[in-house]
This record gives sequence, C-alpha cells and structure tokens, in this order.
Amino acid sequence: AAANKVDIRQCAGVGGSGVLKKAFSFRIVHGVICLICISVYLAVTNAFKAAHASRPERNPPVPANISKNSIAAYHYFADRGWIFLLTDSADEIFATANVARFELLTLCIGGLAFLMILSYLVISRFMKPLSPITSSLLQIANCDIRDRGEVHKYADRNDDLGEMATASDKVIKSLNHILGTLRVCFQKVELRE
Repeated sequence: AAANKVDIRQCAGVGGSGVLKKAFSFRIVHGVICLICISVYLAVTNAFKAAHASRPERNPPVPANISKNSIAAYHYFADRGWIFLLTDSADEIFATANVARFELLTLCIGGLAFLMILSYLVISRFMKPLSPITSSLLQIANCDIRDRGEVHKYADRNDDLGEMATASDKVIKSLNHILGTLRVCFQKVELRE
C-alpha cells in the first residue's frame, strides 16, 4: 500500500509551489468569483423586479376589437386606469398621402413635359442659323460659290455659329474674288490671241 501512495510534494515540486497546487488554487478562486457574480446578478435582478412591480402599468394591452386593417393610437391614464383609444381604417388614414403622391407624380410629369418643350424651343432657336451655314458649306463643297446672302445675316453673332457664318461668308467671297480674277485673266489671254 505504501508503494501505491503518491507524495504530493514530489508532484508539486520543492517548497510546495508546483503545477498541481497552482491549478487547484486557480480552480477554487475561479469558482468563488463565479459564485459572487451569480449572487450579484440575482440580487440586482430581484431588486429591479421589485421596483418595477410597484409601478402602475404604462403600456396596457391593446383591446381585441381592433381589426387588422385599422390603425390605433391610445393613451393610458394611469391615475384613473382609463385608456383613450382612437382607431381608423388604414385606407382612410393613408388617403391623403395617396392623393398627395398622385398630385406630386402628376406635377413631376407635367414639369418634365414642360422642360422638354422648353429645351426643344431653346435648342431649335439657337441652332436655327446652323441650317443655312451647313447648306452654304455643302454648296461650296459642290463647287457652287454663288453668294445668296443667307449666311451673311448670321455673321454678326458673338458665338460659335457667328464665327462659322463669318468664316463661310469669307470663303464664299474669297472664292468669288478668285473666280473673278481668273475670268479677267482668261479674257485678257483671249484678247491677246
């Protein structure tokens, strides 16, 4: 029997500061701390329940006669034990919001249509001179350099279209001047022969 006995001092090491002694004391301390925490939790919970039970009920249950399609609002008078309850159908409550949504949608669609028409008018007004300028450039490309005076009336503008009109007008005048010079030269050459 003496051979089966284990000396704790041998496992714990010299002086009693071994691994087994430390593990054992850690578990005891851990258990004591857990017991203290549980006791504090239970005491606080019981105190809270006792304080809460002495108060009158603030949010009583809603009466069962309210349907699913109704919306209710209530106020509880604790001193008298009364409930002031207002109910109405959801359709009636949201009718104003639905009308406002429809009016807002109509207003947005109308505003969008107005802006589209206004944009078209403004763009067409500013791009109106582009058509005669384009036709005069195509006329020059087809070797037709007659001055029809369509472009000249837009040359006084202070924007890009005015600059294009001025340049097109100058090109037409320059080509007409060159053509006139060539005609004079050609007539002089014919007279010499």
